[in-house]
Amino acid sequence: MGAFLAIVHPPLYQAGREVFHRLIADPSIIKEGDAALEVLQYWTSPFSGYGLISNCTTPLHRDNNSQGCWYDCLTTIGPYSGSRLCLDNLGVQLQYESGTMVALLGKLLRHGTTEASGSRICVAQYMRDNVVERLGIESPGWMTMANYGIQ
Repeated sequence: MGAFLAIVHPPLYQAGREVFHRLIADPSIIKEGDAALEVLQYWTSPFSGYGLISNCTTPLHRDNNSQGCWYDCLTTIGPYSGSRLCLDNLGVQLQYESGTMVALLGKLLRHGTTEASGSRICVAQYMRDNVVERLGIESPGWMTMANYGIQ
């Protein structure tokens, strides 16, 4: 999912990597720095937040822990069928089968899922605004074509 973020929002990916590098360089900047070092040995993601949703429908909601211009990334896994990803603000429902990866503005778009047949897991990864802010990393802001070198 980190590679996916590097494609859809390179500056946000870089900010996430910067968080990781600053914590590795100086774990004392957070309350439980030594414990964080233990986790960071295995943490391969540029995201600072992680959620796992198993075999549930997700009611329509917004995610409040990041900035409106930052993407949340969702990946679904499992032997299931029939689910739809609902983007309420846009009036859209998308097919949401196993292996689907989605980047969405979770703070701005009300989103949720419909029921599915079978077993599924959704891995949700996102950037926590308070982590980026506390480490003094500049917000990457909105993704634009200029981030790809296109005017």
